[in-house]
Parts: sequence; C-alpha cells; structure tokens
Amino acid sequence: MIWRAPDAPPTATESARRCAETLLADGAETALPFATLTDAGRLLRIAPPSGAVDTFARCLSVPAFGPLRALCRRVDDWCVGTGRDRAELIGPDVLTTRNGALFGPLWSEAFGICAANRHPDVEGFVARRGRWYLDWLGDFLDRFARDRDRFTDHHGPILALSTHGNESHNHGRRVLRVDLDGGALAYKPRPARAEALILADGGDSLFGLLNGLPSEHGDVDLPQMSIYDGSGEDGTEYLWQRWLSVAPSRRLTDGSALLGTVLDEDEAAWFHKRAGALAAACVAFGVGDLGEGNLLVADDGDQRRYVPVDLEIVARPAPRLSDTGLVQSDATDTHHVGFENRARECGHEGAPAFLDVTGDRWTLRFVDRPWQRDHSAIVVADEDGDVGYGPYLDDVVSGAFGVWATLCRNRDTVTEAATRLLSNTPIRVLPRSTADYSDALARWTLLGEPLDPSFTDTELRQLHAGDVPYYVSDVDTGVIRYLSDDGWVRADVDRPADAPDADTLAGKHWDLTSLGPVLRDLIAFAATDGGDRPPVDSISLPWPRAGHVLHYTWDDAMIRLRPEAVEAFSFEDERAAIARRLCRLDDVDAVLRAEWVDSDFAPGETADRLRALTSEGLRWLETVVDLHGWPDAELVGPDASAAACRLVQHAEGQLARRLRMLAAMRAAVRMEAIPASELAYTEDALLIARGLPQRYGTKFAREGDRFVPHPVSDPDSVDERRREMGLESLARYAERIRRRFDKEDTSDPT
Repeated sequence: MIWRAPDAPPTATESARRCAETLLADGAETALPFATLTDAGRLLRIAPPSGAVDTFARCLSVPAFGPLRALCRRVDDWCVGTGRDRAELIGPDVLTTRNGALFGPLWSEAFGICAANRHPDVEGFVARRGRWYLDWLGDFLDRFARDRDRFTDHHGPILALSTHGNESHNHGRRVLRVDLDGGALAYKPRPARAEALILADGGDSLFGLLNGLPSEHGDVDLPQMSIYDGSGEDGTEYLWQRWLSVAPSRRLTDGSALLGTVLDEDEAAWFHKRAGALAAACVAFGVGDLGEGNLLVADDGDQRRYVPVDLEIVARPAPRLSDTGLVQSDATDTHHVGFENRARECGHEGAPAFLDVTGDRWTLRFVDRPWQRDHSAIVVADEDGDVGYGPYLDDVVSGAFGVWATLCRNRDTVTEAATRLLSNTPIRVLPRSTADYSDALARWTLLGEPLDPSFTDTELRQLHAGDVPYYVSDVDTGVIRYLSDDGWVRADVDRPADAPDADTLAGKHWDLTSLGPVLRDLIAFAATDGGDRPPVDSISLPWPRAGHVLHYTWDDAMIRLRPEAVEAFSFEDERAAIARRLCRLDDVDAVLRAEWVDSDFAPGETADRLRALTSEGLRWLETVVDLHGWPDAELVGPDASAAACRLVQHAEGQLARRLRMLAAMRAAVRMEAIPASELAYTEDALLIARGLPQRYGTKFAREGDRFVPHPVSDPDSVDERRREMGLESLARYAERIRRRFDKEDTSDPT
C-alpha cells in the first residue's frame, strides 16, 4: 500500500476541487487508474466511482497534496496563455488541463509522488517535472510551426494532442500523437532516429532498398511509412512519422475475451509471409526490442501487416531471431513478444500504481501483478481460431528466405547503403533492460526503496530526475552519450555486448549458413503454439534461380547446411513454360471474353468458364511470383508479362490474392521491369472491385448505347496522373474506346 485516504478528510477547498476535476476529466484512466482485481488475479481498469470528484477533492485538500494543486494552477495558466498565443497552430480545447490524454501522465506521476510522500523534496521534484513537461510541449509547438508546411498529406491546425507511453526520458519527454486534418503524426523528441533509416518511404531507406532490388524468391514487400526529419539547428534531435492505428479488432477465438486481428485464409497466408520477411530483415539489420508496444498490426495501404512503430534499437548483433524480440527466447518466459502465439489476456504495459476503491476508503497500491487487457495490437488469428503463424509456417519461412536470398545476392549494394545511412547516426543503447529501470524508478519514488548501488552515476542522475535512463551511441565512434543539463554529453556506462556494431552493418553474417538459426527459431516458436505440431529438426528450401535446393538440419549442438544442385533443373525451360502458360491463358480469356461481351455480359456458362479460368490461373500465378517474383519481360517476354497483368485485372473475387499481385507489380514498376501503364490498369480494376472510384480512368462500363468511364477520384487531376503512368489523356482514350467498340469488335473496354 502506498497511500490510503484519511478516515475523515477535511472539507474540500476550492483549489482542491478544481484539481480533482482536472484529474478526473477526460482521460482519467491515464491520470488515475482505478482498478479492481479479477478472478484470474489480474488488474482490470474500471471507471471512477460515482461521487469521485467530491471524495477526491476532500483527499487533495490536505497539505501533502499542495505541490499537486500548485502544479495544476501553473499548468492551467500555461495552457490559457499558450492557447491564446498559439491559436493559429492549435485548435480550441486542446491545450487544457482537463485534456487527460495530454496531461494524464503528469497528473499520475505528481499524484503518486505526493501520496507516497517518500521523496526527500516532493515540492521541488513535482515543480521540476512540471517545468520540464511544459518545456517539452513548448519545444514541440516551436518545431511544429517550423515544419508543418512539409507534411504533404497532413494540415493544421492541431485538432488533438495525446501522450504515448508511461515511460519518460530525457527530462520528461514523451512521444506525442498529433491529430491533423488528413490523419495523425507521431512526434518523437529524441536523437535516435532509426525509423527514418529503416522504414522511410522511397528507396533511400534500408527496407525501401530491399523492396526495390531484383527478387530472388518472390517479391520482397517490407513495410514503409512517411517519415519527416526535423529542421533547424535542433533538427537531428527529433522526427515526425505517420501515426499508424491498430487494425480493426474482433474476438480472436470462441472461448477468448481478447480482441485482436482475425484474417481470412488468403489474407493470413499473405500476412504471415510478410511477417517472415520482416523477421529476416530485422535479424539482418540488428533490429531489437520488437515486443508488445513497439510492433503492431496496422492497415498498411490495402492490407493488414505487422509494422514496427518504435524503432530505436538497430545495428545490434542479433544472431538469433529471439534477439529481435519477435519470438520467445529459450532462456526467458517473457511471452509478450512481437509474434505472440496465444490469446493471453494479461497485459505487458501499464501504470505502476492503481487506486483500489473496493473498501471503505480509497487506497493507492503498487502494481505487483499484470494488468488485464481486452484487446491486443499484435495477436493475430485466422477464421478457424488458430492463433499465431503456426498453420502458416510455410508462408513465414518463404518470406524469410526471400529476404535473405535477396540480401545474399546483393550484399555489396545493401552493405554500402547500410553503412552510409547509419554512419554518424545516434542509435539507442540499453545497458540494462527498460523494465529494470522503470521498476527501480517506481519502487524508489512510490515505495521509498533505495536504488541499486550498481547503477552508474549517470544512471542515478536520470533516475533521481524521474526519468528512465536513455543512452545513444554513434556506430562509428562507439561513444555513448546521455542528456544532461548541459546537453548531450559522454556517459560513464560500460559499452554493452549488444551495442550497435559496425560488423552488423557490414553484412558479414548475410550468408546462407546464418539463415539456419532464423529458420530454426521460426519453426521452434511455431511448435510452442499448444497444438499437436511435432518437433521439426530439418527443412529443405528450393531456390530455382540458383538451381539448388538448400537442406538445413539441426540438433541441440549444431545447425548444418547442405546445398544440393538440381541438375535436371533448367531455368530457361521453366521461363519458357511460364511464358507459354500465360499466353495460353490470355488467348482463352480473350475468346471467352469476346463471347461474353457479345451476350451483353449475361450470366451463364461462358461467365462461369471465365471465372474458373481466371481463378485457377491466379492461384498458379501466385506460385510463380513466390518463386520468381513478378513475371516481367526479362523473365517471360513482353507478351506474356502483359498477359499476367491482364489476368490480375480480369479475375473476379479473390481480392486478397489480387492485392498481393498488385504489390508485386508495384515492385516491378519501381525497378522499371514492367510499364507503369500496366499498373494503372490493374490498380483501377482492383479499386472498382472494392467499390471505390478508379484513379486513372482506364475502366469503362456500358451506359445505354455508350461506354463511359467508371467514376474517377479527383477527376480534375486525372490527366496529370495518367501522364505520370505513360497514358494518353482521358478524353483521347475515351474517344478511341468509343470509336473502336462495337458488336464487330471483340476488344474489351474494361
């Protein structure tokens, strides 16, 4: 127990009542987490009880809460003045002390310190933390004013602000969610800016580079997002990135109360193949700390996928997949990893204290058990109720191998880019786990327990200031720094064994032997899913482009690789066979489609045969893409490549599979392997299939005796978009379609 309300609290003062109303306003669950204990022994958040303001106001009237009341007054004055002076930047009712989503962490921290009353200088500590909080918000507004014209898809003023996460670093700074017209941005006030180097849109990031390289085993499709560097003299100390919201959730299984992401069979295969690709890329680039909170399932374009949203730990030696935090380690039972494989209802993150209102008086108690969660941002199931990637292990392995094979084939290109992008860039270093720091800090501030004497001087300085210690290191120099009152200065912590390492960027572990531990860990973690999957100690991977099959075997002591040349394999023969089948499918489709057009698109045998032809062809095309990447002109010739594009356009249903093919086509266009016009036709077809306006105006429909374009989004700029894709103007195209299309012409204007 940290604090208990007095037996007979005094009459509430006006100052205490205003403070109570502030702490119990919107976002009260952040500022003051009321909770009760479930039958399973977890803490469940509950709404404040009725009459909470009156009760709380009397409790806050005692002298111990004087620093909290003073803080409320100071923040209120700042909000009024800043809201008036910055009215052009921020909307009304955003800067207010009753915005619990913004000020909740500050109120929670100050209330806990005052209630515990174990700090040697409660008044000074609360005042300093409040000053830092307002300085942080002031810096944010200055930077937003400076940078806002660069956010091409987001426009001010600020509609809402909320803090993210319980931890604070670097003088009380936290990540902010900034809601604008056009979407939300994340503001990250820290110099560790690995998100920009790994995830940024375009080709000038490591994931972007991999996405644009020639495919070795299916298309490489790693997540990317819009990221904006800071500007000005302090531009290297922060960044902006698109805020990714968690994909819509539903109940994961019949017997579970947990909400998460549920995928149909086609989407699940695509999803987990991309998950495998992400896993391999994270091992390759030494990305770590990807457990719950730093990874989520997001709606990324047309598909749901895993996306890392808090990338600070990179270039760290990660010989095992468990080093990334995506799967569970052999040496720990921590199960809130990125690829959670059970629908557990316990949470990983939460406030360090909670208000217990079950007795006759309120009690603030230290959290010594997990919080209950009713939804998860990372747990995934399919419609059969299978949680995790176990049933889709082949897809996960295929995705991982595709990335690793591409790295091996392009080692010099990727190494040069990785060294250039990460050189002289601060990377976060963790001398100890964040959980060790945050637990020690909570026990010191709330329970009065002494801090571990093994903490170094700079660790103690940050903990005494109320922060979780935060360090960054330059890969080139190896110097570790932290934020002091004098700026970023050299720290006194020993360089940990898993600190950012130049050899990781040099790609010395990007070989087929090093893929073995990744595959073993993927398979082992899938086997812990609680099902009846037998232990697996081997796997064979065909690599058609290399003319080999790779045989991996392992036991407790060793992993072995045996490449086997496939002598009977002829890549030229396979290319020719793929080209022949694509052209044959296209010829049959043209004949059947002409008959269908002549019948005024009537349902019947012809329509059914068309549907069966394209459905079977699309399934086969997916296997081609998995093995060879998109069948471009270099692989199968221009006629067959164009036929593949038409197949995706003409297929009906199977939307998830067609969207996967669209992603492969986009990668091929980026490499200039197929004309952009083919992508335009296919993208329009899929937009119409989803009930959305087309983008380029390539698709027409009969309206009476004429053919007219399907609805087009932003029609005023359609010709500009068409020019970018190598297409003529819409008016000229429409005239040509109408002139050519009649009963004697078997061409299809759609």
